[in-house]
Amino acid sequence: MSPYIWAVLLDTKATATNGTKRRQAVTEECVHKLQVLCTDNGDEFTATEFMAYCANEGIQHHFTPYTSEQNGIVERRNQMVVATA
Repeated sequence: MSPYIWAVLLDTKATATNGTKRRQAVTEECVHKLQVLCTDNGDEFTATEFMAYCANEGIQHHFTPYTSEQNGIVERRNQMVVATA
């Protein structure tokens, strides 16, 4: 797992797949191939289009637990991003 986080501003949740594609392209130019992607269980990440994209790119798509109490690290990082913004 990488200690880095990227914040991508989206117009709507429906643009999550395109936002992920753009972030992946930029990241892979500078770093390594995206191998594992951890997301919450939001509709935008469980949609057929997003799941097919991950499968076609060879990305292992992992889901975080269902409750925020079980997902403390991500919740803390989200708070940090919001506070900074």
